Amino acid sequence: MPHGDVIILTSTSAVQVAIAPAVQFVGTTSGGDVVDARLDPLGINILPRPGRRQTGSEFAHRASKLRVSRPQTSPSHTLRYGLVNFRFSGTNQFIQHEAGTPIRGDRQLSLQLQRRRGSIDVVVEPIPDYHSVALRLTTLRDVALTCETVLDSSTPPPAVKADDVMSDLCLVMSLARGTLVQWVYRRELDATGHQCAITHVNHITRPFNSLAALDHRLPARADTKRFIEGAYASLPQVSIKYAIRRGLISAYVDSRGEDDFLEFRGLKVAALAEMVKTQGSTRKDGRSFHDRLAVCCRRAGFHPTDADLSDFVESRNRLVHAGRFRSDPKSRHTTVRFQRPVDEYFFMISFLDRFFLKLFGYSGLFVEWAQFPNHENGHLP
Repeated sequence: MPHGDVIILTSTSAVQVAIAPAVQFVGTTSGGDVVDARLDPLGINILPRPGRRQTGSEFAHRASKLRVSRPQTSPSHTLRYGLVNFRFSGTNQFIQHEAGTPIRGDRQLSLQLQRRRGSIDVVVEPIPDYHSVALRLTTLRDVALTCETVLDSSTPPPAVKADDVMSDLCLVMSLARGTLVQWVYRRELDATGHQCAITHVNHITRPFNSLAALDHRLPARADTKRFIEGAYASLPQVSIKYAIRRGLISAYVDSRGEDDFLEFRGLKVAALAEMVKTQGSTRKDGRSFHDRLAVCCRRAGFHPTDADLSDFVESRNRLVHAGRFRSDPKSRHTTVRFQRPVDEYFFMISFLDRFFLKLFGYSGLFVEWAQFPNHENGHLP
């Protein structure tokens, strides 16, 4: 399912069935494909059957992973991962899709991902109806499949799993777009292009957020490519100090969610800043929030002005202690810089955008939300 859920429906003719935790489901489809699923022992629901005279029981099992494969097929040659919520403009002309049908006007994004053990070539291809799906995605703020990433199954260096490559790639894509990008399936194709297996995974997804740190449109496509490649290469080093793979990026995405009151969104930004301060500094660096956040910024290579740092800290303090923005008319504290709470909120997310972009070594154009509703990009030195 596009939201990342994997559900298996089963039925039995028995009137009463003892419910026991199930951990695996193995079977064969009518077409001869082999089905193998890893089940969540607690993720089971009994489904009532319509009509009183019908006997038997039906169940819905939640699976963490489900694989459907064809027996006696050739080894997989190409891996295609389905990604949700990633909007992009490609860097080179899209030649053809899997079926061989040219798709005019669309472009693919070619990436070279570097790690100490070697490089991995990945291509991001839009789905055939990408533009209509992207329009619907941004309008309804839902979860939708937007593209597939393609790599040769033999490309990852030894001891490097392709699934882990995709998970790390989704992390840096999420940071670039300000929304949770996630892969929800993996297709395995043989040398002739025929699908020999597909694996669905129950990954966590989030509704689409439109507050991107980097512009997805065509003029900024080179910046997206440069950031993704650079951030992927530096991810292991950054993860030594910051819990990038264990909640920090998720907190970054949640702070930009558009389904909460503005004050709650501001509190999420404050919580994210607290995580940055706690993970990036110690008490030896200072006792106040201001001093420790300043140390984190300096170590990341981000050098905000004294006014920006002080305004961010004061806005964070007002949200944490009073639950309001400083620019709120009901607040006792008034400020000249921010005319409205929404302006203050956009300033706070812009501050953290610049911090995270510099943390991964990025310099260049970015979306300057502090200038909202002016949508021109700013430049990060």
